[in-house]
Amino acid sequence: MRRRKLHPDTIKPLNQKGRKHADCPFYVECLTHAVKQGWDYWSCGKCENHMLSPVFERLQFIEEYYPVLAQIYPEFKRKYGRFMESCHLTGA
Repeated sequence: MRRRKLHPDTIKPLNQKGRKHADCPFYVECLTHAVKQGWDYWSCGKCENHMLSPVFERLQFIEEYYPVLAQIYPEFKRKYGRFMESCHLTGA
């Protein structure tokens, strides 16, 4: 699966010691952000992006059909919309 480009406001690492979620689909982007900022340490804080791992894994099956399914099924859009938008997949 190819890498996704994220909205700048999707990643929210904090310049503080704390827990990191290595299984988060955006871990690399947050780590890169912390390095570019010159932080000695960083944490995920209260970010919930790590909870998107199962969605990220399903993305290869969802991506092509998302626009149609989102129009037909509002609950589908509510469930996956935030993630799809953060990955620039809705054309927004």
